[in-house]
Amino acid sequence: RSSEIQLWRCSSCFGGRVLCTSCVVTSHQYNPFHNIYGYIHSTAALARMSNRWSCSLPNDFGYFKRLSLQEAGLQVGLGHDGDLCPKSLPNDSFKMTIVHTNGQHLVTFRECCCGDKERWQQLLEYNIFPATDQHPQTGFTIEMLEHQKTFSLRGKTSLYEYYQALLDLTNSAEGRATKSYSVRKMHI
Repeated sequence: RSSEIQLWRCSSCFGGRVLCTSCVVTSHQYNPFHNIYGYIHSTAALARMSNRWSCSLPNDFGYFKRLSLQEAGLQVGLGHDGDLCPKSLPNDSFKMTIVHTNGQHLVTFRECCCGDKERWQQLLEYNIFPATDQHPQTGFTIEMLEHQKTFSLRGKTSLYEYYQALLDLTNSAEGRATKSYSVRKMHI
């Protein structure tokens, strides 16, 4: 959890309001694939910069950095209409990389402990196609799969090019190079 970050902004929500940590988590309980940014205040930012640049920065210097909702503390409940299962405990949670139409997202899910459904079944109920049925760590939203199919049929976009575009959407906000990922891992 990013305890030093007090203010958050969502670029996917209409208006892009600035919210506190509690409000950003509450407002995204049912929108876990939104792109959020945490405000890094000058004290944290200056600690990461060399002395050469810090003398020329104003005292109120800060910036918004792309982070995940997981870093804000969001846990997405499986079962119970997206709310956390009353029988689940914090160690019933697990992290997954979810690929959606707007990029990759690191999401913490909390399993439902009421029934006997396996993790992959619970994910499918929420329109997430897990890459495997044994301890999935990667999943794809059904919306993204339909999106990719349409781009493939209409635009003749290869799976590799589509995935690279999603990585660009994920990483362009931070200006870092696209992380290499084998297309073979995406074959479903």
